[in-house]
Amino acid sequence: MCFQASGLGPGQTLADLGCGRGGPGLWLAREAGASLVGVDFSPVAVEQAAHRAALFGLAARARFVVGDLARTGLPAAAADAATSIDAFHFAADPAAAAAEARRILRPGRRLVLTNWQPKVPGDSRLPDRARIDWLPLLRGAGFTGVEMQARPEWHDTYTRVYQVALSLGDPGDDALLADLQDEARQQLPLAGLKDRVVVIATAP
Repeated sequence: MCFQASGLGPGQTLADLGCGRGGPGLWLAREAGASLVGVDFSPVAVEQAAHRAALFGLAARARFVVGDLARTGLPAAAADAATSIDAFHFAADPAAAAAEARRILRPGRRLVLTNWQPKVPGDSRLPDRARIDWLPLLRGAGFTGVEMQARPEWHDTYTRVYQVALSLGDPGDDALLADLQDEARQQLPLAGLKDRVVVIATAP
């Protein structure tokens, strides 16, 4: 979905915003025959992503930098596509992050992000970061042709993963399972209030 929507092709450059350890961006760049620049606030994640590039055959055409979603440090019009996988809502100022994504994209190129969309924008039952209404936010940053596609199958997968994690009981010394169970206890009561979506926006 993200690969097709991005319009990314061979020899072009993908910016992965909030890249973490690099997985989705590395996969997208490899499939498209593109170069990759990943941006993340965590120096540890950036270092891990750089090491993983070789596993994807991208050691020569992938680089990762420490930066903020609202201040990537990338030049203007540097990217032929941008993606953000479940990261944009972590920006201290999502509107500023959207404006930065538009700044680094070449004209007519696309930002593709995945995230949660509240069923009722501004729903006070949701935490602040889950209340973002993506369409007006991206339009306000100057993007055109903004569209959103619901992905109920992704929503169902998340719900099942949380339910299975809780069914495993006491995590013992497994810190990752303990973290997942904590997340499940927070998120499952809110599952009916939001949808999983892909949002596509074009830089003017």
